[in-house]
Amino acid sequence: MSSAGITGLVDHLVAFGLASRSRAPHDRRRVRVALTRQGSAMVAAAGAGWRRNQQRLVRSLGADSVRSLDRLLGRLLNAVDAGFNGSQDGTSRRLARIALYINSEAEALFSRFGVTHGGFQVLASLYRAGPPYRRSPSRVARGLMLSGAGLSGRMDQLEHIGLLKRNRDLDDRRAVVVELTPAGRRLVRAAFPVFVGSHARLLDQALEPEQQSALGALLRAVLRQSESSEPAGRA
Repeated sequence: MSSAGITGLVDHLVAFGLASRSRAPHDRRRVRVALTRQGSAMVAAAGAGWRRNQQRLVRSLGADSVRSLDRLLGRLLNAVDAGFNGSQDGTSRRLARIALYINSEAEALFSRFGVTHGGFQVLASLYRAGPPYRRSPSRVARGLMLSGAGLSGRMDQLEHIGLLKRNRDLDDRRAVVVELTPAGRRLVRAAFPVFVGSHARLLDQALEPEQQSALGALLRAVLRQSESSEPAGRA
């Protein structure tokens, strides 16, 4: 991460009382960051959560499948970080690391098209609806697991640059529908193949075709396990 990115994260942690800053005793120009007692307790709680996730995966998929998944994820991580040492990482941590890498790459990629990764997700949701590329805001929010306020901020930016528009529903004038503009459709058609291509290059760099197929099958099993363990009523 950049220094500015780290500074922003540390600012949040300090504001929540999870970390503290102090000057190094022998070099006042240097700053040290340390966990507070509350931060240490949160790390311990998170570690217990990682372990529960790992146990749940082993029960669901079987120990051999989890070992295979870890091995394939490790190859992917080695492709993006030559210094990766996953001896202490469980499956969930490896998945989280890869997701972080993919999301970071996506932000850089979509910035070339003038949007954020989050903004593109909104555009893609509307595009998947098919002609006339229109959905209700609540449908988009549910699909992206966003709050109404979170979606509204993204839509404001996209509408400002002419990629979507909000209209009154013809059947219910109290309701609003969101629709891709022609410029929004062109952007999705141009950016999506580039996005998919970046994933394909990563997979081809790290895994043979049969390994890619095996990884896909294992990740689908993980997704099914994750969805089945969600609390009832989550949409």
